[in-house]
Amino acid sequence: MNLEISLIDERKWPFHYALFETVFPDHVHASILRWLEATQFWKVARTDFYEQFEFCLDHVVVPQRVRFLVESSFKSELRVMMETILETKLSPRIRVLAHMLVPGQHIAIHNDMNAFGESHRLTVQINSGLKESDGGYFLLFGSADVSDVHRILKPISNSAIAFAISPDSYHAVTSQHRGRRFTLVFSFSMLDGEAA
Repeated sequence: MNLEISLIDERKWPFHYALFETVFPDHVHASILRWLEATQFWKVARTDFYEQFEFCLDHVVVPQRVRFLVESSFKSELRVMMETILETKLSPRIRVLAHMLVPGQHIAIHNDMNAFGESHRLTVQINSGLKESDGGYFLLFGSADVSDVHRILKPISNSAIAFAISPDSYHAVTSQHRGRRFTLVFSFSMLDGEAA
């Protein structure tokens, strides 16, 4: 089994989200981390609200030990989990990206609304014991006001947040001070004809 989902909270305000204490068994998480630490696929990405390193797993040769991440059977398991917890119907088309923040990088407040039709996200922390002083906190906001902080999530290894993308889904990541902060980001879209 490549999943070991442990749901710890689910809220519908200020937008629909769910928090997970674990997503992968420890040995699977460790394999993913070793790969992300060693891979050469990282490319810098810059927009008006962030700078980070990233790559799309669907566009590279993924080693056998973590290849399940791009296989349809695994993506189907994730999709069913997301549909159940976030009460929706999702397309089997799922994009998988790896993100890395290094010291000095952060992600400013945004809501993930985009032109690609993505409707839901699952962001999984893949880290090796970052300390509180290392930064990289995931912030949830009650509005577009940066002072309206709803919740602060530490970058705890193997924890995750799933959420519905909406005009209200404002979030950010604080500056990384030390170490490298890795995440896997699974992006989902609604089934054709389904409303968010």
